[in-house]
Amino acid sequence: MEWGISTSATMRAGTGVTKYNLEMGRGFARVFSYAWGIARPEPDVKGATRAVHFSLAEAAAKGPPPAGNLAIPIFAHGSLVVELYTPEGHDPQKPHARDEIYFVLRGEGLFFDGERRQAVKTGSFLFVPAGQVHRFEDFSADFAVWVAFYGAEGGEAAGAVVDTS
Repeated sequence: MEWGISTSATMRAGTGVTKYNLEMGRGFARVFSYAWGIARPEPDVKGATRAVHFSLAEAAAKGPPPAGNLAIPIFAHGSLVVELYTPEGHDPQKPHARDEIYFVLRGEGLFFDGERRQAVKTGSFLFVPAGQVHRFEDFSADFAVWVAFYGAEGGEAAGAVVDTS
């Protein structure tokens, strides 16, 4: 798709810097906000939110992780934050304040949930409630996962039911 006009502006608010990129073409506008390199979709001129796609290669190219973070921030929307985690050698994770899920993108290893170890490999899905001890162990050199943090600190209530109707 060709874009006719491209402009950007940087705004300082609080301790962070937010960069807004506006790309216009073919009679409509796409607006994305980037905070610390995290893509944040904003409503377009019709009020709808556009889909966002990142390949593993695109996400890895955003690395390395920023100081103080183990993973590369990729995307944020509402309470959701998605990162690419590619531990090297060992996994020094500590329990997190929010619920999280992992999708294993490549490689294999063991997942320690504080009590037991489970084998994980490409295609595995893991849920870790807020505050639970966990880490990856004995993982292959190419190991990579999407990690998604969401919800309020302390995690969502166990057994919460979402009405999908």
